[in-house]
Amino acid sequence: MSENVAYYPQSAYLESCKIFVGENSYELKNMITEISYYEDIYSFCTSGYIMIRDGMGLIEAFKLNGQQQIELKFGKTANEFDNVKAQKYLVYKIGDRHPTGNMNSEFYKLHFCSPDLFRNEQLKISKSYVGEKIHEIILDVLVNKLKTERRFNIQKTTGIYDFIVPTLRPFETISWLSNYARPENSGKTGLVGADMFFFEDRYGYNFSSLNTLMNKSPYNLYRYQQNNLDPDAENLQME
Repeated sequence: MSENVAYYPQSAYLESCKIFVGENSYELKNMITEISYYEDIYSFCTSGYIMIRDGMGLIEAFKLNGQQQIELKFGKTANEFDNVKAQKYLVYKIGDRHPTGNMNSEFYKLHFCSPDLFRNEQLKISKSYVGEKIHEIILDVLVNKLKTERRFNIQKTTGIYDFIVPTLRPFETISWLSNYARPENSGKTGLVGADMFFFEDRYGYNFSSLNTLMNKSPYNLYRYQQNNLDPDAENLQME
């Protein structure tokens, strides 16, 4: 069994979760009772929330208003941090506050998303690209327009195109260009294929073809098990 594969939800490991207030930071790891992290190949940016048990009045002390940054570093296992960089996210909402039974502390959620999602909503691109490959245009959007600080892994595309971006947001531009993109033939399968996906994971941004994604090793193995079954049904399920 590989040490770097998480077979169960409780196998995930959180190394740190810091919240930044001005130039100072505060470690929240010991106050977290639940963390939910979401990424999808159909979603441009990652998002999630952390559930806090707060007995110190952080909202009032730090004057939290939903515009602070948090920094998360987590992995599938505790041994997986060599290739994982701590990522910063923007807190965009503080959930409802619920006091505990003894009224000495309270629970609430800090909802977060990639800071690039906020910058995306503030920008529009109106530019012509002449004689360029689509992956080159996407790199220009990420680096020079969105000015992202995330890592990115952009698969090369084939074909030379002329495009006029008609006043679109950065992620809208990338989505629009993805419909025309074809991956450069790697020579391994002999197939060029289509269906390019742009998405963010905890390593950064990815622009990759479906063929490339399908040829990669599985991200994880999931085991499903039902309870309260009679022995015959359990044996049948195992088979």
